[in-house]
Amino acid sequence: MKIYHTWRAVESQTQEILRQISLSDWRPDYVVGLTRGGLTPANLISQYLEVPMECLKVSLRDDGSEPEHNLWMAEDAYNGKNILVIDDINDSGATLNWIKEDWEDFSS
Repeated sequence: MKIYHTWRAVESQTQEILRQISLSDWRPDYVVGLTRGGLTPANLISQYLEVPMECLKVSLRDDGSEPEHNLWMAEDAYNGKNILVIDDINDSGATLNWIKEDWEDFSS
């Protein structure tokens, strides 16, 4: 079942992420928006925090295309950079798990 969010809900959810970041001592070096749904909130967060934003295409269920391997992001993660990955859907966790495993493969 799909759930549609209003623009107001997107803004509210993005503000909640920003609130949680501001309450912590953690700050991303850059934000990664997963295409397509993660791009808008990633852009908002990037602009608010004044950090760069990058894009990554990892679509495991929609179009059947091969996910994008990004070695420089993996290298940044391996070297301890703080990377905030934003997606619009996290039902099974498969996309974020794929990224984690892909980036861990870099360090092997």
